[in-house]
Amino acid sequence: MVLVAVIASMAAILVHERKRVRDIEAESVEIRQVRHDINTAHRRISRFATLGESVIGWEEADSTRYRTLRLRTDSLLQAFFIYYTSHFAPRLFSTSFIISFTSCPTCTKFL
Repeated sequence: MVLVAVIASMAAILVHERKRVRDIEAESVEIRQVRHDINTAHRRISRFATLGESVIGWEEADSTRYRTLRLRTDSLLQAFFIYYTSHFAPRLFSTSFIISFTSCPTCTKFL
């Protein structure tokens, strides 16, 4: 009788631990996706800022490319707003906020 109780409790522990491992794996996948999205946003924002520094020498094609990159970056930030609202402040999800922040030399350390 005791042996059956021990085996049953071991089986229950095994099932519980397997569920915890699956939960941890699912959370790990979500964290990797968040990191990937943040890295993508960082790359786009960096390109966006770099392009903006050379505005004096622009031609029409450069302006079009800049607008396209800004729209793509805005779309990415809007997707962030939808999926990650609980993690970030909503005011951080627009390129106009980023532009105003990057134009302030003392503010760029917060980005």
